[in-house]
Amino acid sequence: MSPFETFLKELGQVLRFPTLAPDKNGACMIVIKEGSIPLLFEYDDQFVPSTILLSCEVLPVPFERRAEVFEALLKENDKIEEIFSVKPD
Repeated sequence: MSPFETFLKELGQVLRFPTLAPDKNGACMIVIKEGSIPLLFEYDDQFVPSTILLSCEVLPVPFERRAEVFEALLKENDKIEEIFSVKPD
């Protein structure tokens, strides 16, 4: 069992999910309760070794402020360990 599979198994036990497992792309999306924000867990040891990536949508970016938001996100990526990003659509 891979470290990611072990993580998902333990997370599933804590959340009382019958089972959690990665898909063929090494990702697992969970929704804690209906209507909540989906959380996407990904593991790609070649892309980011020994790291589980967690992503979710926080809020939509207004079209008229996209340039400003993208610029701010790019600046912050150089300053902190966490990565801020946006979905292009």
